[in-house]
Amino acid sequence: MKSPLILIAAESPTDAPLHEYVAEPLAKIGFIPEIVTRWSVPSYLHRAALASRGRPDAVVFAPNFGVARPRPNTSFLANPKFDEDFTVWGAIAQIRDLSDSVLLAGHVRAKTVPIVVAYWPTLSYGTFFTDPPAVPVRWVRVSEGHADLVEKIVLAIRDWRRDLFESLSWIGYAITRDDQGRFHVGHALRRPPRENDLLGEDASWQDLRRSNFYIVSADVGEDVPAWQELEDLLDTYERRAALRRPRVKPETILQEFFETHAHMIFRGLFESNVPKLRIPDPQRGSGRKGEHIPDFAQLPRSLSMIETRTGLLDLKLPKEQLLERSRFHRDFTRSVHKAVAQLTDYRDRLAQGGSRMEGMLKRQLGYVPQNPRLAVIIGRRPPKADLGDFEHRARTTVAPIGVDLVTYDDILDREEQRLILQSRLLPDL
Repeated sequence: MKSPLILIAAESPTDAPLHEYVAEPLAKIGFIPEIVTRWSVPSYLHRAALASRGRPDAVVFAPNFGVARPRPNTSFLANPKFDEDFTVWGAIAQIRDLSDSVLLAGHVRAKTVPIVVAYWPTLSYGTFFTDPPAVPVRWVRVSEGHADLVEKIVLAIRDWRRDLFESLSWIGYAITRDDQGRFHVGHALRRPPRENDLLGEDASWQDLRRSNFYIVSADVGEDVPAWQELEDLLDTYERRAALRRPRVKPETILQEFFETHAHMIFRGLFESNVPKLRIPDPQRGSGRKGEHIPDFAQLPRSLSMIETRTGLLDLKLPKEQLLERSRFHRDFTRSVHKAVAQLTDYRDRLAQGGSRMEGMLKRQLGYVPQNPRLAVIIGRRPPKADLGDFEHRARTTVAPIGVDLVTYDDILDREEQRLILQSRLLPDL
């Protein structure tokens, strides 16, 4: 997963203002917000370390929303430090006190995760939020209102990544600067690696890059050609298919691209794809002709509660028209309705069960998905004059039956947004 993940630690994860003032502004600029309860953050980091997945780029302690809740009676506790431990700084101390052996993907110490405290005076009631300690805590920033939250998260991540950059020379890598002033990390060790505050003993530059850490501008630059290729591909996929020997269907060109650049279709919900999942259907006959074959099965992000279901995704052509040409009561075209029907057929077939189907799916996925999340990527975004009709039909026709309608422009825009955000998070060097 290449988009930065923000773990939001909240008093009550279901409070509506939490989504309005914290989660949605982060999602709007390309972060993936994941909400957990305040005291579960150390547990989450432990599980992320065990899974080597679900690594957060930062933790945000969200303000209180809703009706103020009285502090629980703690007189039975004979712990003089309880008052301190019960505050946000006590919660942060629990994170910073994690063992050095708790290592996230890339052999990064979980205890060092950047933290932002949303200490918003009008909402930080009760005893949890207190004034910061006299001695600053490393990699912690304080937000004083929703207007500066995003900037404080960006600064916290940049502070941490600057120290990570400096740690690269500590573990033995050469840092060089080219004629344009861009930094690069040498792939050859200059001296034996050593442990430091941020990285474990076995850390390497290659592991950090595989774990999608972006530290220097060259890291972001490596992802730009794929985005540019997709832009070109949407105009040339038919010609490319015709020039291949042997010739292939235009859909094959798109399939191959997204198999190579899988992150572009995760949409913040998934972390890996299984292409061409085979779902047998006895009513359609034997062999491949009797199988449903969605273009991708998508596996949900580890430790995420946003979406825990498997996804089924189909790719249709970018040239497909989405709306009928009529002036009144405009409906989706036959191509869209057919794509949606195809997806719901997959879901219905999975619901029917059967030993042969279950056996095939377990061999391919290791389990049988239930009630999958359905999505189709089809067509280009309608012009502004038609967006109202498009959004109305999507909201009233497609969304109620559980299908996500995604255009290729949505994929392009999301990838551009991700590249811009990762560039913004690069440290000042």
